[in-house]
Amino acid sequence: MQSVKYRAEIDGLRAIAVAPVILFHAGFSIFSGGFVGVDVFFVISGYLITTILITDIDAGRFSLMQFYERRARRILPALFVVLAVSAAIAWVTLMPKDMLDFSESLAATALFSSNILFWKEAGYFDTAAELKPLLHTWSLAVEEQFYIFFPPALYVLWRWGRRNMLGVLIAVFVLSLALAQWGAYHKPSSAFYLLPTRAWELLMGSFCAFYLQRGRIPLPAALHQGAAALGLGCISFAVFAYDTTTPWPGLYALLPTLGTALIILFATRGTLVHHLLSFKWIVGLGLISYSAYLWHQPLFVFARYRNLTPLSEGTMLALCAVTIGLAWLSWRYIEAPFRAPRQIGRAAVFRLSATGMAACILVGAAGYHSDGFKGPRIPDQVAALAAFTHDDNPFRARCFSGPNHYVEPDNACILGNRDDIRGVLMGDSHSDAVAYPLHTVLDAQNVGLKHMWYNGCPPIEGLHVLTHKNDYRCAGFNADAFAAVYADPALEYVVLTGRFTIYFEGDGYDNGEGGVEHDTYYPAGLSDRAPGPYPEAERRADVLRLYARQVTDLLAAGKKVILLYPVPEQGWDVPAFVAKTLFFSGQEIDLSVSHDSFKARNHSVIANFDAIPDHPNLFRVKPDAILCDTFIAGRCVGALDQKAFYYDDDHLSNYGASYIAPEIARHITPRPTLTAEALPERVAIPPQPLLEYRPQERGLVHDIAMETGTWFLD
Repeated sequence: MQSVKYRAEIDGLRAIAVAPVILFHAGFSIFSGGFVGVDVFFVISGYLITTILITDIDAGRFSLMQFYERRARRILPALFVVLAVSAAIAWVTLMPKDMLDFSESLAATALFSSNILFWKEAGYFDTAAELKPLLHTWSLAVEEQFYIFFPPALYVLWRWGRRNMLGVLIAVFVLSLALAQWGAYHKPSSAFYLLPTRAWELLMGSFCAFYLQRGRIPLPAALHQGAAALGLGCISFAVFAYDTTTPWPGLYALLPTLGTALIILFATRGTLVHHLLSFKWIVGLGLISYSAYLWHQPLFVFARYRNLTPLSEGTMLALCAVTIGLAWLSWRYIEAPFRAPRQIGRAAVFRLSATGMAACILVGAAGYHSDGFKGPRIPDQVAALAAFTHDDNPFRARCFSGPNHYVEPDNACILGNRDDIRGVLMGDSHSDAVAYPLHTVLDAQNVGLKHMWYNGCPPIEGLHVLTHKNDYRCAGFNADAFAAVYADPALEYVVLTGRFTIYFEGDGYDNGEGGVEHDTYYPAGLSDRAPGPYPEAERRADVLRLYARQVTDLLAAGKKVILLYPVPEQGWDVPAFVAKTLFFSGQEIDLSVSHDSFKARNHSVIANFDAIPDHPNLFRVKPDAILCDTFIAGRCVGALDQKAFYYDDDHLSNYGASYIAPEIARHITPRPTLTAEALPERVAIPPQPLLEYRPQERGLVHDIAMETGTWFLD
């Protein structure tokens, strides 16, 4: 049997894995698939760990204590140093809410459960994830969770079920890959972060170890050359061709992982790939790859957080260079000493590991229970600004519909007076943004509205929107909601609102003043149309045509429609920008963007809204008429006198919505109250006929919704 020996090309392969990850997180679009470097790491890890395990088991020296000691020496010292430095920077940098999130992730990282935390919070490719300093620790958590179960299971199978061992592992591999493929389309965040959908990648490395443990089968040199070159080509193609819309980690992930396996198996001495990966500087990068991976994310995040506006490519390149410098120092003075048993004994390793874990958990718990160390660390004025979030809307958590929370129309929340429900507020999260101030105004008027909303879903029948990667429930929600509206004559008013500009334009708003927003909707094919992305013009036409038809259908059904025009987007996170400006520089700022810029971006949407024919029952509410030019000439205000009108870049805060809600409510009048004394004697009031509305009678709108729909991918 072969002994475990050093392979320089494996360290070179580590360099090939870490460089794209760093450059991807740095924002260089050419490395659009750089995230596959983590998958390469998983295969390498599975190969190396399995090689060590089967060597020890076969030699009769297997010890779980020794295995976990080796893992602790490899993983924990550098990790704890990065966590300590990150915590210190977070203390002087992060706003309370962000510090709260960081505190949770600090404790979760120490417990190797950060993948579960981030799975619950947001998708890996979401904009919010860019400002999580410890997001990258999810992959460490996956590996360590795997190594809790794999070594003892392998030992048992090797000693008492060796004949069936490979079959069992292949079955687990196939099940994990199948689950990953399903999850990539139906539960993308779960598939990305969790062990059951990642185990197959580590097992692929294990299979390489099993094959090489038996000894290489003699093969022609040309086959080794070709297979190794193909492997490097597979990884390279994935790095440059894949992007954040690629369903992951399903069958697409086979390309970089199989490529890694081919290099492990066939990049032998004499092959071109072995020669390339054995270059001294590539091997050097591979040696420090773990530390480089640890340092890059917090370094990038804190720089972006502190700078407020997007960093230039030159700055990001400089940060990449700093990452490499920190990685070398970390490897030289932290990793290397701790990996030498003669310098630091087992007891010291476990004692320091326990101390580091306890410290992270205690600091994390303290940050969590103090709301992000809100006290003297952050001035009250800054804390008040930073607190402008949707969390102060008491309706949000129980009223919204989305991929994992569906509210039937009959159970919709009531805004205002539930004893006189006059209509319904419908839309996406922009309807939620005005909900609480509207509730307050309606309650004072003694009228009420039902609130039916689905996150990321415009109130349009026939427009099918994929909001959270392959969430198909938006269309069904709209069908149910509008059916309930048409069927109930008591629902007289329909307030329609949504972020229509982004559905029309297809991407977020760059205000041209240093702010930038990253939301992007990607059109995808429909089954009865030509496959592939829709042309932009067709997608835009569908959005506006179907929305105009929705309004006219409601009017034709006797409803009174209150049409809310686009809310001015800001292009930057308003409360964060203002709070951090005050915190970092001591300067107060009245944040705003150009009204002309708003008009230019929204020209087509507003023109099409204006083109909807006037009707006695159609009321138009234009937020820009209230928020633009009123406070600052030529500007759409985002924050004024240290009060934020938005809780992020495009959603109104309760304060901002308080300026819009009265304009909506003034079009909704309570029903007149008739008393017996007010009626003439012996005059019978004829019963009012019920409006019976059948969606199928509306022609194409309902019957061929699938044929006229458009898909978007967020």
